[in-house]
Amino acid sequence: MFRRRRSVAYFAHDPSHRLLLAPDADDDGEFTCDGCQVVGAGPRYLCDHPGCGFKLHEVCARRFPRSLKSIVHSKHRLKRRESAGGGDGSKCEVCGDDVKSACYGCDAGACASATVVVHPLCVHLPPVARGSAEAHPGGHDSWLVQKASEGGAASTCAACGRGIDGTWRYRCGTCREDVHPRCLVPAADQCRGGEASTVAMAKQCCLSAENDVIGCLNISYYYR
Repeated sequence: MFRRRRSVAYFAHDPSHRLLLAPDADDDGEFTCDGCQVVGAGPRYLCDHPGCGFKLHEVCARRFPRSLKSIVHSKHRLKRRESAGGGDGSKCEVCGDDVKSACYGCDAGACASATVVVHPLCVHLPPVARGSAEAHPGGHDSWLVQKASEGGAASTCAACGRGIDGTWRYRCGTCREDVHPRCLVPAADQCRGGEASTVAMAKQCCLSAENDVIGCLNISYYYR
C-alpha cells in the first residue's frame, strides 16, 4: 500500500500553487477532475491558493509521469500533454470518449498524424476486470483486448447495447461478449480503487480480440 503525499505540484497548473490532499480524501462523492475533465470519485487533491478551486483525481496528481509505456499502446512510449492538440473532437483511443484536456499522446510515426490520444485513467485500466452484475451479469473475468482490425465487424456492448467506438474493449473469456471499458470499469470506480488480487493475465500476443486469451497466460492484477 503506497503512502499518500500530502501535497503535489501539477504540470498543467500554476507552479506556484500547491495541491493538497483533501481532508475528506476517501469521500465517495463524484467530481470532475480539472486536469483531465473526466468525472471521478474518491481521493482528490485541491489547490490551496485562495479562490482557485482547482482539483485533481489522485491518479492525475500522482501517476502522471512525462512518459510511460502502456499495454493500450505498446508500440511506442506515450507522452504527457496539456491537451489533445487535435482540436475539438479528439477521441480517446481506448474508450472512444472525447479527450477534453490533459492526456497522453503518441508523437511517433503514423501515430502523430493520426492524433493518438488516451485519457490518463484509461492508460491505467486493469488488463483483466470483473465488473458489477449490471455491467456483466455472468460475473466472469473479462480481458482488455484490442479490435482485431479496422475492417472487422463492429461490436455491440453487452451492457448498454450501444456500438463500441474505441479501439479497445473488455471481452468475457467465458461468454465471448464485448463490453465498453467504461461500462465494465466506470472512471469513478477506478478512482476509488478495486480489490487487487493476483490472477492470470493475457500476454501481449493475446491482447487482440482475434486471439484466445484463455490459452496464453501470465501474472498481473484484476479489478474488483
